[in-house]
Amino acid sequence: MNKKVESNHTGYLLRQASHLSQQLYNEKLESKGISFSQDRVLSLLYENNGATQSELQKDLFIKPSSLTKLIDVLEQKGLVKRVSDKMDGRIKEIILTKTGDQLETELWDIKEVVEAKITKFLTEEDKTLLNKQLNLIKKSLLD
Repeated sequence: MNKKVESNHTGYLLRQASHLSQQLYNEKLESKGISFSQDRVLSLLYENNGATQSELQKDLFIKPSSLTKLIDVLEQKGLVKRVSDKMDGRIKEIILTKTGDQLETELWDIKEVVEAKITKFLTEEDKTLLNKQLNLIKKSLLD
């Protein structure tokens, strides 16, 4: 029987690349006292400040309890706050604090450094094609 080597499987390579890039992000974000997971929440809030926990959870593809813990930590760090929705007090909007908002440029600079490392061997054409293919894989997994 001819067994395939796992290292040639797309899913395996994606997991490895994801794991290594996440480690690199965590190393770079450590100086800001932020983890990769916390940065993902902040990044969504930079695009949509005041998003609800359910909106964030949908975009992050994580369990509600995991998001609650992330928001708790970000709140303890003074980067976000929960605000009750005016129409429905049970709904909490997540709002960036001034401190959280001021981190955006620094976090973006870190993303650029990591992105450069990830794509250093790729041409612009390769990057465009890779992004297109990764979006197709994501779409396939969401169907």
